[in-house]
Amino acid sequence: VLKRGGIFFVRCKSAKDPLYGKGKRVGPDIYEDGHIRHFFTKKYLKDCLKGFRISSLRDTRSAESAFVEAIAVKMH
Repeated sequence: VLKRGGIFFVRCKSAKDPLYGKGKRVGPDIYEDGHIRHFFTKKYLKDCLKGFRISSLRDTRSAESAFVEAIAVKMH
């Protein structure tokens, strides 16, 4: 639903997060431990953003978590 030229902001749990690998593996980089968490690498997020021009792609951290963040512009 994002129009061409629209700006997309996303923040996902990183595969570098301390919770990565905790619980039952239910898919590639997906674990269930009370609820389902899907973890991302920068490469995986970049692959998910085909059709976008990526302005920013970076790893970030908070006190207890690790994330992969992107800002991208829809091309088509």
